[in-house]
Amino acid sequence: MVNLTFREFKAPGVRREGAEELIQGDVDVNTEDSPYVTSNLAYQPEDFQKLMDLMHYNIPNNRDTFLSALRRALERERVHEDEDEDHSCPQMDPSLFSF
Repeated sequence: MVNLTFREFKAPGVRREGAEELIQGDVDVNTEDSPYVTSNLAYQPEDFQKLMDLMHYNIPNNRDTFLSALRRALERERVHEDEDEDHSCPQMDPSLFSF
C-alpha cells in the first residue's frame, strides 16, 4: 500500500524537514521508469533502502486498516467454517506420489 503522504512525512505525524529528507520521500512506484517495476528483481542499495523506508512507514500509518482487513477475513473464515463443517482437504491417492 503506497501512501502518498510518505512524500511529506517520514513517520506518521512527523513532517519531513530539509531538502535531503524531502528527496528521501520521493519514491516513484507508479511510472515505467520506476526502479520498482515488477519485472525488476534486483535493486540498487539506495533504491532498496527507499522501498524499505516506504514499507516501514506504511505499516504503522495504516495499522488500523490492516487490522480491520484481518478481522474481516477471520470473520468470513469463521462463517465459512460454520456453514461447512467438513472443510478438510480431500484425501489424495498415495500412488500419485510414488516415483
